[in-house]
Amino acid sequence: MEEGLVKLVKEAREHLSTHFRKREREKASSLIEKWKNEEVYPFGDNEVSPVTKQAKRIFNMCAVTINDHAKGFDEQSRMTKALSFRLLREAIEERPQEISRLLSEVLNLSKGKQKQFSMLLDRTKLSDILDAVSFVEHRISTAIGLRSLVCSDETRATMKERQHIHQIIERNSWLFGEQFTLGQTESSLTNALREHLRQLKIDTRVLEPVLVSGGKNARIDLLLCQSNKRSGRDDDHHLIVELKRASKSLSYADFGQLLKYASAIMKDTRYHKTNVEWSFWLVGTDVADDLDPLVNSNDRAPGCAHIFKEGNGKVWVKTWGQLLHDCISRHQFVRDKLNIAITDDEAVHYLDEIYPNFVPQAAE
Repeated sequence: MEEGLVKLVKEAREHLSTHFRKREREKASSLIEKWKNEEVYPFGDNEVSPVTKQAKRIFNMCAVTINDHAKGFDEQSRMTKALSFRLLREAIEERPQEISRLLSEVLNLSKGKQKQFSMLLDRTKLSDILDAVSFVEHRISTAIGLRSLVCSDETRATMKERQHIHQIIERNSWLFGEQFTLGQTESSLTNALREHLRQLKIDTRVLEPVLVSGGKNARIDLLLCQSNKRSGRDDDHHLIVELKRASKSLSYADFGQLLKYASAIMKDTRYHKTNVEWSFWLVGTDVADDLDPLVNSNDRAPGCAHIFKEGNGKVWVKTWGQLLHDCISRHQFVRDKLNIAITDDEAVHYLDEIYPNFVPQAAE
């Protein structure tokens, strides 16, 4: 009973938080629309370059804050507001070092807010703030756009593994975790071994190939390597990713293919010189019935399909929904603070713009 009450309170808080964030966004949108109708908003609808978009986002945040905290600002004449906004835009784009003075002399912010803004600009440049907003927006747009492309019934059938998904993932390894950077792409297991040794600064020539059972060569889609080191800890971690097209359910045969690759690595004595953790991920839209019991076994963590008895290695089966939900959740706090609201359509359009050859609608 007590657990049920705690859950109910938690859900109520989440609903309230979502409600108030939505109201704040609606209030901001209403203000901006009002300023456009008053002809005091300093940006035209036809100004759509990437730099202007980011300047407009920063301007909107500043202008709404000014309206909320500068006493009597909303009652100023149309001419005064137009001048204030024009100066604010100019400061954002051309003279960020003068924003504090402009806010004090023209916009009449409270002293507390003036000090807060001034201290922020003492620690960083406004251009760096723009870059930070752009960085967060890129990540959120990429994750939401990719989720829409691989999970939507309208697009998943046209999302190919190598032509589309692989190309986007290769350029955004952070989707799998902040600690990973791209090591190898569409590489043989032998080249993966060379990269593994290079990452660990082990000067050993690889003369014999790494082969799967039956003495055959194999190619992996992606090898991601942990890039950050923590003092005093043995943190090295490599991730091998096997991707499947969006329209295909992950089957036991797909798992068997990845298990062969993983076994070749875990059994090769040249890897035994290190204590690196190895993760092998099979990633697709959903899991077929023949694989589901293995993925949801009671003796392993959800998603873990195999644990090697020797060596530090595990094989995981992940859906795009799980992976991208985790990725978006990692950025949720910053997203809320910046009040970034991005729809699925906007996110897909963003991917269209930056990766026109890797999104089906743009490529066809």
